[in-house]
Amino acid sequence: MNRPKPHISIFTLLFLCPLLLIAQIEGKVIRSFDTIAEQSQSIFGISVQNDSKRFHRLIEPTSPILGNKLVNKIRSDNRHPSEILSTIKSDYKNLKTEVLISSLAYFNILMPGLIAYSQQIITSTRPVVGMSWTEVEPAAIPLEVLTPLHEQYMDAVDSAFSFQQRLGYRFSLDSAVQLVTKYGNLKANCATIMPALKPKSIYTEKLPEKLSKLFRLNAMISSAEAAYPRLQHSINGYLQYTYSYLLQHEDLEGLLMAGYDAQSEWITAAREGDLDVPFMAHIEKSVLEQGFSYRDVLVLMCYSTRNMPNLDVQYIMDGEKALALEVYFWKYKEIQNAAIDQFFAHVFPNHVFKENPMLYHYATAAYLAYEVNRAGYQNGTAVGMAFLSKAGYKFHKFICALDPRAINNTGFGHFKDLLKKQSSMSGVKAGYFGGLHGVSMAKMEDRSESLNKRVNLLALEMGNRSTTE
Repeated sequence: MNRPKPHISIFTLLFLCPLLLIAQIEGKVIRSFDTIAEQSQSIFGISVQNDSKRFHRLIEPTSPILGNKLVNKIRSDNRHPSEILSTIKSDYKNLKTEVLISSLAYFNILMPGLIAYSQQIITSTRPVVGMSWTEVEPAAIPLEVLTPLHEQYMDAVDSAFSFQQRLGYRFSLDSAVQLVTKYGNLKANCATIMPALKPKSIYTEKLPEKLSKLFRLNAMISSAEAAYPRLQHSINGYLQYTYSYLLQHEDLEGLLMAGYDAQSEWITAAREGDLDVPFMAHIEKSVLEQGFSYRDVLVLMCYSTRNMPNLDVQYIMDGEKALALEVYFWKYKEIQNAAIDQFFAHVFPNHVFKENPMLYHYATAAYLAYEVNRAGYQNGTAVGMAFLSKAGYKFHKFICALDPRAINNTGFGHFKDLLKKQSSMSGVKAGYFGGLHGVSMAKMEDRSESLNKRVNLLALEMGNRSTTE
């Protein structure tokens, strides 16, 4: 396959191309509440209060744009993801318009909190009351963030519905594009993001060219941003770069299907006692055999191994592809959880960890090392960058999570408990072993390209001989 196009920030793309987005996405104007109430397949629910109809849906902690109703259907459906997608597209007639309404409400209601959060140099990741956040699932938006917003959110959905009804789909979409551009820029330029993780900083402007290029590469791929509204994390990384790459992929659904089929194949074989090839190695080999690139498979692993899909602005950028990413994500997650729970010693291709370092940390470290190596840097530099990225992230997360109240109560025991809770050591090890794996993938690609060149030259020579004879 051809080398993918250079990375373009999704927020740059959104800012520069609103007209293109509007032209590409068709939608309907929902004229009344009755239109939605009459349709059983809707991401919204309708309630009657004081003889007046209104939207009634709370912000979903795992998937705030699609909402609980549709996500539960996706997760409980045991069919192949491609079949689920096909059913959603045929049954949810107003999905694009409803997603637009949902997005307008969500981003408008979260914007004040994000503005306040983005101005803090050191952010507190502790809830106001208690010692831990209330999460319906690991890495979901904490209920302490969402519960106070419930009434405002329902009002915001009503307002977004009226706005879309009054101005039409295309003008509403234009407004949403501007809104998510502002939202994304705030997250990317949050004061808590260290200068070393920003594309333009003293590191990229004052250092020697080769070192400056390394910092820029790391900043582009890690795409660090504010974790808000998932306040239990210090910063968010790799998300925007990964989704930007996937949303620009020419055959996204083919790539997603290849990854899902490979994982399904492995877990079925593992349950039958066939554990000859590690989980991640099997996925990589199978996807490559489908004609996708090394970069494709590594980015696919970065996306699919997250705790949560974290899809929000992507629904405005490209709603159809965002939906595909969400559906496949939940199905990937089922298989990966089973692999970790039942066959942990056979998951990673080059190391058996004593405790789970998270597939995501291994996958992102591997991808960073791969790109650094492909950019012309030595193996040691590539592995070192992967290791330092995880060490730095874990340190930042640890410092931000320190709680003076717990230190007063338990002393240094709080440090030990926090390190264990955050799997700090295993996460740093994932940076090292993931980095080694990323370099090995880059070397395999080099050998594959070299072999292809030799085969092509041989074929050319044979053709010339035949012509001469």
